[in-house]
Amino acid sequence: MTITLERVPSCGPARDELAALLPDYLRGLGADPDYPYLPLYWTEAGRFPYLIREQGRTAGFALVRQLPDSRVFEMAEFCVLPEFRGRGLGARAARALFAAHPGPWRIGVMADNAGALSFWRRVAPQAAVQPPREADGADGFWMLSLPGAPSIRASGQTAPPQDTHEVRVATPTDTPAMLAIDVLALADPARAWQITLAVEQGQCRVAVDAGRIVGYVMQDHGFFGHGFVSLIVVAAACRRQGVALRLLQAAVAACDTAKLFTSTNQSNVAAQRLMAKAGFVPSGMIENLDEGDPELVYVKFVR
Repeated sequence: MTITLERVPSCGPARDELAALLPDYLRGLGADPDYPYLPLYWTEAGRFPYLIREQGRTAGFALVRQLPDSRVFEMAEFCVLPEFRGRGLGARAARALFAAHPGPWRIGVMADNAGALSFWRRVAPQAAVQPPREADGADGFWMLSLPGAPSIRASGQTAPPQDTHEVRVATPTDTPAMLAIDVLALADPARAWQITLAVEQGQCRVAVDAGRIVGYVMQDHGFFGHGFVSLIVVAAACRRQGVALRLLQAAVAACDTAKLFTSTNQSNVAAQRLMAKAGFVPSGMIENLDEGDPELVYVKFVR
C-alpha cells in the first residue's frame, strides 16, 4: 500500500485531526496530554507537521523540527496508530521523512520505550549515510544521531568521496520520496498519480544529495514535437542551494529535440530568474490559464 505525508496547514480539518490524535499518543508515553509546542509548528520557522496517510486513511503523524542555528533535523514526535502497525508502514513513513528533509538527524526516545528503541535501531541504519551513533541523553532519554557525512574507514582514513550531488533517472522505488517532498502532491491525488505515471514512463529525473532525494524534474517530448519541462520540485529545506538549476541542466542534457521549452506564471519571479540562469529565453505568453496570471513560455536552443 502507498503511504503519503500530508503537510498539515495552519487551519482546517487536518490541523484539528492532528490535535485530536496527540493526547492519546502522549498518554501512551506516560506524558502530559497537553502539548504546548503544537501551535509553534505554524508560527516558527523550521517546524514541519505531517499526517501519515495510507490510501487516504490517517495512519499516524510526525512532528519534525530543525534545530536552531543548525542543519540538524529532529524527530520531535512520531506515531503510527495501533491498527496500522506491524506492516512496515512506520518504516516507510520514516524513510519518506528522511528523504523530505535531507541532512543529519537526531531522534530521542524514552529509554524505557522498548518498542520505539527496537524500531529506530532497525530503521535508522537504512537511511544513514554512515552508521548511526547512539548515546544516553538527559532525563532518561536515548538519543540516536544520523550523520550527514560519508562513512569513515576503520583505519581512520576517509573513504573515497561519494557523489553527493547526483541527478539520475527516477525509478518507481523513488516515487514515495518524490511525493513526500511535493506539498501539492500530498494534498492532490490526481497530481500524485500524474507523477507516479511519469516515473513509470521514464519522464522524471531526481536530484540526490547524500543518498536522499531532494528534488525532481518532469519532462517529455510532446510539446509540438519538442521537449518540454512541465515540473520542477525541490524539497523545502534544500531550496536556494542550486538544486533546481542542476535539475534543469539535466533536462537540457537529456533533451532529444533541438529546442527545449518550459513555462511559469508571470508572478513566479524566482522561476523566471532560474530560466535566465539556465540559458532559457522568453518565447511568448499564454493567457487565460490562471486568471490574472499569464503563463510565460521559455525556450532553450539545445542544438
